[in-house]
Amino acid sequence: MGLLDTLLFWRRNPTRDWTMERDGALPDINSVTLALGPLAFGDGLERARALGLGRPDECRWSKSGTGTLVYKRHGLELEYELGRCVEYTFYTGPEYAQESKGYALATPRLNNGERLSHTSQREQLTRCFGEPETESEDEDDREMLFRRGPNVIECGLDRDGRLSMLTIYVD
Repeated sequence: MGLLDTLLFWRRNPTRDWTMERDGALPDINSVTLALGPLAFGDGLERARALGLGRPDECRWSKSGTGTLVYKRHGLELEYELGRCVEYTFYTGPEYAQESKGYALATPRLNNGERLSHTSQREQLTRCFGEPETESEDEDDREMLFRRGPNVIECGLDRDGRLSMLTIYVD
């Protein structure tokens, strides 16, 4: 990234003054609203601070308020558009823990006590989210999409049918 990109597009890291809290646990996902602890879709960046996860490992942020907070140590990414949270992704599969990507494996928990991990398969996912709206499969992986009002829950499964990535976003 050159100086021109920095001047025209990228903004200084807005999380630079956040503390590095390494021991904060991932908050639960509300099984009804799909909020991640205190962070709901549409909330601003400061609300992410209330998660108790500290400063992200990486922050890519534009002047328009579009960006990503990367918490590799939690296997989590938060996506923002125009300064509002629109998506979060949990990396549960070992392919994301490889040295080149360096994510810890996430084990998100719903507020009903159900914990998701790389061992989660279709049966557990349908118990948590109901029947999928769509399912697709190719030789490498499988995808299940669930809908909760305006929100979509996308489950990426490996070829053995185990959860490798969970993404929840506003449609």
